[in-house]
Amino acid sequence: MAAPAALSATDGTQQGKIALTWNTIAGADGYNVQYRKQGTGIWTAVNNVTSGWQFDTTDRATFEFQVQGKNALGVGSWSATDTGFIAQTCQPATLKWGTANFCSAAIGLGEPSSSQNLSNATTGASGAAVATCDAISGNWALSNTSCAVSLASPSTFTATQGTIADNIKAAWGASDGASSYDVQYRQTGAPGWTQATGVSSGWTLPVSDVNNYEFQLRANNVLGASDWSVTATGWIQRCDAAPINWGVASLCSASPAVTKTGGTLVLTSATPGASGGTTAACVAGKWSLSASSCVVAMGLNATDGTLEDEVALAWTSSISGMNGVKYDLYRGEQKIISNGKTLAASDVPDERGVEQTYKVQAILNNEVVGEAQDIGYLPACRAARLIGASLNADMSAISGLVEQWSCLESLTSTSAIDLQAKQDVGVTGEKIYKSFSVAVPTSLPDGSHVLHLGLQSQGVVLNADRVYDVPFALDRASIAIKNMSIIYNGSNATNGMEANSIGRFGIKMDGGSGIGFAEELK
Repeated sequence: MAAPAALSATDGTQQGKIALTWNTIAGADGYNVQYRKQGTGIWTAVNNVTSGWQFDTTDRATFEFQVQGKNALGVGSWSATDTGFIAQTCQPATLKWGTANFCSAAIGLGEPSSSQNLSNATTGASGAAVATCDAISGNWALSNTSCAVSLASPSTFTATQGTIADNIKAAWGASDGASSYDVQYRQTGAPGWTQATGVSSGWTLPVSDVNNYEFQLRANNVLGASDWSVTATGWIQRCDAAPINWGVASLCSASPAVTKTGGTLVLTSATPGASGGTTAACVAGKWSLSASSCVVAMGLNATDGTLEDEVALAWTSSISGMNGVKYDLYRGEQKIISNGKTLAASDVPDERGVEQTYKVQAILNNEVVGEAQDIGYLPACRAARLIGASLNADMSAISGLVEQWSCLESLTSTSAIDLQAKQDVGVTGEKIYKSFSVAVPTSLPDGSHVLHLGLQSQGVVLNADRVYDVPFALDRASIAIKNMSIIYNGSNATNGMEANSIGRFGIKMDGGSGIGFAEELK
């Protein structure tokens, strides 16, 4: 008897059983089946079955089957082997999909041909899928998949602000689901950005200028990139353009340009009334000054022989209104005023006609903050001058003294009483002080009058021609004698009386201004 043909065992199409079919054989009145688990050696026989026989089992292994016909005469040959298995369940697993299988979700045990909706669980993406359990393979099959980037913009994004020389460092916290980062930067106010891709936190941008820079950051993974972060601003280590002061009491000041660490500027004071300079070096983001100078504006004026008896000095100072400012005044090397507070002084040098170098210094906080110099001197000679004059006792003349230095070439003098015409006046004497006398005309009425005494000094310029006004009053009646008697030893003297001592005489007088006595020289 021939072996049955077309033996077929179901492959996972039925749950809990494997169905067998075959072609019938002529002359056979029945069939026997034998089976075994694939890979084992012992067959199990099932006799007297018909086509469509089902093998019930929960074992999900593959089984091998053979069939043979039989009749009253015996059994035929075994058929060719066919394999079959029951419908497969799908095991719990983590299923992945999308670009580079980035999206994923965990799934539990799945019944054959069952389906489940999945949501992505991988950070950095959003997505979904439908998982169907393939009963034949026992594998999960995915359909309706979606997987797109879903990255938050990086947070805690910072850029260093003046802490690093010649560099700006960008730093940030990690974004979940990101595999790399991109930075874009530009000079603040510039229209376009420059990108640096695939960088990590701590990325550094070398910068040679002192401008501010703007930075933005985004996170990447295989699916794409996040939005750009908020802008962070940074700059290299630099010294700002804030005003710099130097000198005593910070009198000098200047506003430097922004300068990076390592740079040096030479500054000139911009403070009105204070001049000077300094070298400003930017060291570790702070200004360091050296070779500084600062002086205030001052001026000194000393008279050049324009005053007869002194040198007048006046000075200006741009800090004259500041508290604590004092002045030292020098003639040559000799200090003639110390810690003065005024802006003027006078000096009488020991020598006339000799130029003196005067210097004034402004002192603040015990330091010299400015000085000025000028030449001054007394005139070599002085014009003649009136020392004094008075009306004599009998009101007949005005007499006085004139000082005439020997350095004068000559001296002439004139006089005029009231509006009378000038007359020459003789000035006599051998020494410095010389006398003069101006007669009072008897015709001049009593009352107040003025003597105009003119002195013309030759050999000088200053006060070479000067006029003194000497007021006087005439009262001749006050000196006229009305009655007079001579007394000797207390009694009226008689005419022809001889006396042995003038000291015993006396005069009794009504009116007059007095009388003098003289004793004969023996």
